[in-house]
Amino acid sequence: MSDLKLFNIQNGKAVELNTSIVAKERNIQRLVEENSETLLNVRFLKTEHAFKADDGHNARIDTLGLDENNCPVIIEYKKDGKDTVINQGLFYMDWLVKHPKDFAWLVLEKFGKQVADALDWSQPRLICIAQDFSRYDEFAIKQMPANIDLIRYRIYENDHLLFELVNSSNDVITKNSIHNIPDDKKEHSSDKKVKTVLEKLDAASPEIKALYDTLDDYLLSLGDDVQKKTLMHYIAYRRLKNFASVQFNLNKIIVYVNIDAENIKLEKGFTRDVRNLGHFGTGKLEITIKNVEELEKAKPLIQQSLENS
Repeated sequence: MSDLKLFNIQNGKAVELNTSIVAKERNIQRLVEENSETLLNVRFLKTEHAFKADDGHNARIDTLGLDENNCPVIIEYKKDGKDTVINQGLFYMDWLVKHPKDFAWLVLEKFGKQVADALDWSQPRLICIAQDFSRYDEFAIKQMPANIDLIRYRIYENDHLLFELVNSSNDVITKNSIHNIPDDKKEHSSDKKVKTVLEKLDAASPEIKALYDTLDDYLLSLGDDVQKKTLMHYIAYRRLKNFASVQFNLNKIIVYVNIDAENIKLEKGFTRDVRNLGHFGTGKLEITIKNVEELEKAKPLIQQSLENS
């Protein structure tokens, strides 16, 4: 059991806040579902989704959602240390990737055709939320070819809530997933292929590839909890939420960050306000990086985005 303590500073004195026991799993589930965008940047889709598994048994997923990368999300809640929430979640994940049309139909009904057409199946995600996880849980997800986050929570007196990203599985693209290309991106030619972010990186100049290696090292150095997730159209760097989305062109790197443009001085050719412009990736500000000098100039903006996320 992890020993997490939260203190309130009163007149220079540290006063420890007592934890409040959540008696039922449903209580934390309801709290997360009603605040999923604030807590996780996940749009709530459905609670207690019932389906018939391929083995003929009835099953029920705690929470379905859609994350900021437009990837499907399953959220499962662990009642106590004996629950096998990860294995259960993987069982649900297997059903999800084998039945993408069922999930897409739910998205279509709630969020509309545009969102449903833009679903990204490269990184379907399992979020396990519990008061604690064992070291075996943390070890296990590192061995699994799936996108899994373990999140520990505590509820303290005076309605204080603590969320902590305990561990996350390695960056992996689900090879057998189906990627739905938005209608406005489809070409009339059936053999026309939309390039993935890794294909664009592979086609970039040697200078841009070397520059990205430096940027990648910097982004991952910003904290032990920073996670790198490769999606179809961009590479996301996040903790609980994205703070940088990276794309590539032949001779430049494009980074989207969570900064309001009115709070900085925009520089033509370097920074651009994209709040009202459609783009792949999450973020309100676009940064264009073509050389080491611009990368150094971008670092304070990336750091600010990290603090905002």
